[in-house]
Amino acid sequence: MADVIISYSRRNLEFVERLHSALEEEGFSTWIDWKDIPPTSDWEDEIYTGIEGADAFLFVISPDSDESPECGKENYHAIETNKRLIPVVWRQVEPEDLHQKLAASNWIFFQEEDNFDSSFQSLAEAIRTDLEHTRTHTRLLQRASEWDTTNRESGYLLRGSDLRAAKEWLLQTLATELEPQPPLLQENYITSGQKSRTRFQRIIASVVAIGLIIVTLATFALIQRQQAVVARNVAETRRQEAELAKAEEEKQRKFAEEQRQQAVTAKEEEEQQRRRAEEQANIALSRRLAEQAIQKLETDLELSILLALEAVKRANIEISSEGTIGIDEAKREAQHALHQATHARRIRRTINGHNASVNVVAYSPDGRRIVTASQDGTSKIWDVTSNEMLLLSGHTDSIIDADFSPDGVQIATASAEGTAKIWDANS
Repeated sequence: MADVIISYSRRNLEFVERLHSALEEEGFSTWIDWKDIPPTSDWEDEIYTGIEGADAFLFVISPDSDESPECGKENYHAIETNKRLIPVVWRQVEPEDLHQKLAASNWIFFQEEDNFDSSFQSLAEAIRTDLEHTRTHTRLLQRASEWDTTNRESGYLLRGSDLRAAKEWLLQTLATELEPQPPLLQENYITSGQKSRTRFQRIIASVVAIGLIIVTLATFALIQRQQAVVARNVAETRRQEAELAKAEEEKQRKFAEEQRQQAVTAKEEEEQQRRRAEEQANIALSRRLAEQAIQKLETDLELSILLALEAVKRANIEISSEGTIGIDEAKREAQHALHQATHARRIRRTINGHNASVNVVAYSPDGRRIVTASQDGTSKIWDVTSNEMLLLSGHTDSIIDADFSPDGVQIATASAEGTAKIWDANS
């Protein structure tokens, strides 16, 4: 996590570099887009991740940043996630031109007529204010975002002391209205952890109660059986008492059988509900895949076809549970997506470079490169965007297979000469 992320217009770079240097000299860790985004990363996703992982959002106010659409997106995401906002004024802008929350925040002025050192001290104090609260806000927001992006899997929820500490922090923050306040996602994340814990405790209590009932019944049955054995050895005068005990034992046996039947019925109902839930999830996934296939028609046709095929496959899985809904819609949407994808297929590029027939073509896991294997005894790596080529030469006969490793770092080739080779995919 960074202490502060800086959002700015490139036209104000000279001031931002000075401000960034001063922050680092003061011991603050910063996140800024000229150094923190890897070259292959999605720019917008990395920016949003940087905002969520920083304790404070520092926005350099100027006419340039006010007019920048990208700065507007960054502001909106910071406000949406309730980040601490620190507006720094480099060039004057009318407050009504800014977002209401930015306009209402305390501005720190760094204009040419202002004393930079004095303004910077005010900035440092603002960053350090309620620092422990702000860091907890950032840490819980990151975990909540991770939980949200994994379809809210229960394995990502808080447990034990983490959950207790998060509940105390949430209650105190809401009661004192301490800024920054938790966003709705953060509240849902913490309360979902509490609900999961409560359900687990109820299950444990049920198991213990059933265990006690079983032990009690077994003990009681054993006592009755022992009494019956004793009764058979006593005088005839005790015969009636023994018969009564036997009748009571039979009553308890019937009761135990009824309990067992109820348990079997409950288990069958639970299994039916589980199957229904799995089938509904499969239907929902099929519809999402069909939707994604349509979205990818123009940008990645091959992926669109694969998504459509998987949507058709999942939509045609046999349904065995009563009450399952949406299967007909899922089938129609999947078939429609496949129809659209197959009819939209067209040749994007023809790659020439081998002297004989090409035996194998395979994409890298990230889809940016292609490896080809030819009858001419060579294998080549092609950059999908630039068409640049890297030759893999070392076999003496036709190459019959080639593929990337799952991480895309290496390539394996197999030749008719009886050898296989592993190559570095980047050199």
